[in-house]
Amino acid sequence: MKKLANHIILSGVTVSMLFSPLMALPSGGKFTHGTTGTINKPNNNTLNIHGNGTNSVIQWGGGFSIGKGESVNFNGNNKNYLNIAHGTSKSTIDGLLNANGNNVFLINPNGVIITKNGTINANRFVASTSSMSNEDMNKFAKLSFNDGLSFSPVFKPQKAGNVVNMGNINADSLLFQGNKILLDADTNWDKEHNGVKFGIIKARNITLEGDEVHVNVASIDGSVENPEFYLEKIKVIGKGQAYLDATGYYYNTSSGRSLSLLRIDNSNNKSFKVHNYIGISSVRDWWHFAKGWNEDKAGFRTSASEYRLTKDIDFGGNCNSRGECTGQNYANYWIDLNGDGQKQDNEYTSMIIGYGDENYFNKKFDGQGFTLSSMYIDTTALENKPQYVGIFGKIYGDFSVHNLNVDYNQGYIKTNNAQYVGGLVGAAIRKEHSNSFSEFKNINIKNISFIDAKSNSDLYVGGFTGILNNARVDNIELYGIKTIVATGVGGVNLVRAGGFVGRLEYVNRDNPIEIAYDTIKIKDIDSIKSTFDCDRYCGEAYAGGFAGDILVNDSYFKMKNITLEDIGNIEANTKGYLSTAGGFFGNGEFNIFNFDDQYNMDNVLIENITMKNIGNIKSIASNQAYSGGFFGDYRNSYDFKTSFENIFIYFKPDSSIVANGSVAVKDIFGNKINSKNQNIFIYHKNLDGTNNNGVTERKYTNDELMSEFNEKIQSIKTPNIEKPSEIFKPDLSDIGNIQNEKVEFQKEWYNKEVVQAILDDILNGKYRVSINKFGEIVFYVSTVDGVEITLDSIKQSLDFLDTLKDKNSGFESSEKLKDIYAKYNKALKIKDEYVAAQEHLFKDGKNSFYETYAKYQKELEIYNSYVKEIEAGKRKINDPEYLASFDKINSLATILKNQRDVVNNIATKLNDENIAKNEYGYTNFKFLGDFALDFVHNPQSPDVDNPNKPELPETDMNFEQTASLNLIGDEALEEEDEKQEVEEASMKQRSRTCIVSDNYKTMNPCVVGECSLINI
Repeated sequence: MKKLANHIILSGVTVSMLFSPLMALPSGGKFTHGTTGTINKPNNNTLNIHGNGTNSVIQWGGGFSIGKGESVNFNGNNKNYLNIAHGTSKSTIDGLLNANGNNVFLINPNGVIITKNGTINANRFVASTSSMSNEDMNKFAKLSFNDGLSFSPVFKPQKAGNVVNMGNINADSLLFQGNKILLDADTNWDKEHNGVKFGIIKARNITLEGDEVHVNVASIDGSVENPEFYLEKIKVIGKGQAYLDATGYYYNTSSGRSLSLLRIDNSNNKSFKVHNYIGISSVRDWWHFAKGWNEDKAGFRTSASEYRLTKDIDFGGNCNSRGECTGQNYANYWIDLNGDGQKQDNEYTSMIIGYGDENYFNKKFDGQGFTLSSMYIDTTALENKPQYVGIFGKIYGDFSVHNLNVDYNQGYIKTNNAQYVGGLVGAAIRKEHSNSFSEFKNINIKNISFIDAKSNSDLYVGGFTGILNNARVDNIELYGIKTIVATGVGGVNLVRAGGFVGRLEYVNRDNPIEIAYDTIKIKDIDSIKSTFDCDRYCGEAYAGGFAGDILVNDSYFKMKNITLEDIGNIEANTKGYLSTAGGFFGNGEFNIFNFDDQYNMDNVLIENITMKNIGNIKSIASNQAYSGGFFGDYRNSYDFKTSFENIFIYFKPDSSIVANGSVAVKDIFGNKINSKNQNIFIYHKNLDGTNNNGVTERKYTNDELMSEFNEKIQSIKTPNIEKPSEIFKPDLSDIGNIQNEKVEFQKEWYNKEVVQAILDDILNGKYRVSINKFGEIVFYVSTVDGVEITLDSIKQSLDFLDTLKDKNSGFESSEKLKDIYAKYNKALKIKDEYVAAQEHLFKDGKNSFYETYAKYQKELEIYNSYVKEIEAGKRKINDPEYLASFDKINSLATILKNQRDVVNNIATKLNDENIAKNEYGYTNFKFLGDFALDFVHNPQSPDVDNPNKPELPETDMNFEQTASLNLIGDEALEEEDEKQEVEEASMKQRSRTCIVSDNYKTMNPCVVGECSLINI
């Protein structure tokens, strides 16, 4: 027999623990393909794995999952760990996988799910549902550490499972492979963490390879502050989409940068769409958009460049036809973040995007034809009143708003001390010294019960916006804004109100071909009024059907295709010096300060204007009051060239133009004559006013000229607000299914070569199993073909097979494996025999033997003390206590001998019940001889010269036999038996040698064997 290198003792309890599945942690782990290492569980929640070499290939018979609150540690440095999860279950990481600087590969064709509780720390982490061949595993086992930095399984998406991540991953490099890949972020309130908590991926390089790939980019950290995980690239291979919504962006603002780093590999000719914007699809999204933008949470304003609606949003204003609202106030909006039904302060925010000078909006916003509806905006009761009020407050610099519908659904706007107020935006202003434009296109606003704005500062109010500065506006429609009232309080300088805009500015634009305002329609406004609430020293009031005031300086300005229809009353009223009211513009000023020759050309062109069913126009002032059918008043300095062409105005039969002031001027068109006017027709029944501009007046009696008017305006283009031909929004209909999708287990995923090798490790290994004096199982390490078979190796093999069968009901029916199924069961029965031996020992006498042996040892200590006292002359040799103790230990020894005989009979019983032999004919698995309870009873009398010394009885209490299990085959067993006899004889001789110190010439129990014992 080969020399035994060492042996390890297992108690009966330990045996049952070693061979029972680890339920929530990975189970049935087995190092294969020439790699070795240890797998141990220091407690119920932790699994430690340590590979002996650079590379480890580990088969997990019971699959690889980590439960919540549990952790798996891949120990060592600069190591590659390849984990193959066997069976039919997905791998679920709900706890901690900690690999520090090591590379970890997790292969499970059924799927891999990392929950929001899951955390992975590794140098490189790979999760793949592509199965690996035996050859590929062999190649992996021979890699260097650096090879592991680029190694990946061959991608095989067909029929494979999905990879889903919702957890935290910290890795230099990350690779996901699967049929479908999903990176998701759960932004719902997490009661356990008392806040919103979702997993974040922090990695330098991310590769996502799948037949389908879906990426919620909120799950990826793109921050530049952390150099350890500075994101450099996200590579996507496969069809699918990447998207980011406002809520996810709010909680991970760095994801805006992540979105910009997506790189698509189109070599597979699959379409992958990057939704390179922040999506807004709900009130909750808009709330986070508003709060994030206004408070600039963690750089919210700088990381993303575009926002888009991806769904209609109803803000729940609950307003009736009289503008009475019982629902949510857009200016102070509450959402139940934590779901408790209670209103907390941190759950309120203003939904106005950019309500102050410090948080103006300056990005792109695309409504994609979707609708914001059912809102009212009331700032009068707010402690901190915004300066800019509208759906957007202030827009400044390079920005655009496109393709948006806004339906207030009879809601209203009411402000106190806001300066800029509009149905869409309070103010849209160009950045100073910039050639940039703001742009509004394809927008519809309707059903505002009233706009009522008061301020003790200059006030700008419009149905669309309070002020527009150097803007391009195209294809806009306003409908059903009942009243617009701008009221100055106290000694305010200027108050402006317009059906579209309070003040229009266009300065320092020298492009003669651009059209600033094109295709706009305003319909159904009952009243537009600019007024003051003061007794004296009031400011100037401007009101106009389109704009209260227009200013053009040193610019080409073109406006065309503008329609005003059903405008009731336009009024500018002040006790101050000046008021102007106009059907189109209340007040106008055109200045030239740059005397280049180019400005001798026609700089302003306003053409193709329709004004239909215009009502009353009135201006009232203490001094100068100007009213006009088109312009109330305008100033044209330094021969600034202005042209008005193709303008058609139809006044209602009972309409009027009124100017009341110490200087009162009213004109059916405007009060200046130095403009170029061409093809201007004004239809009215009986207007009272001058005509100083040579326009054509057409008076009617009973609307008989309406058909003529309609014919003239046919060529004037009106807005057509349609949804864009292509709407970009992520398709999230299948996201939930990806997480829960069941995969049909493919029989080819059973790796026959791997299972056969693990069986061979058990059935062909040259190792011995003995049972020593206390019934503990001893494995003896041996070597087969240069590979050391250790306790860990055998235990891992049995654990792998046990859990593989236990957790996979279809195992035995697999065509690929059923030819080795008998061997598989035979190996498991060997394990059963170990446990059976332990059960017999405890049931049939081991416990009673221990009880007696404990009494024996206690009495032995007493006896030893008496011997010492006799040798020291403190007691006589015939001392009664000494003699009584001597009789007692001899009596106990006799009882132990009888109990030994009971235990010895267990060997026979085990051989008779041997399942491995009886059911599978495995005759090499047998118990040889008796169980041994090694025990030497050799009491020594005191060393004194006393003729009355008592005679000690002859005792032989040495219970020394060894039950051996040889698993190397019948022929080998006979060969081993011959060698075994020599060694066992030597061991028996050594077992009878008692080691007695000079101080204790007494009985001593001796342990068989020359090897150290290691308890595990």
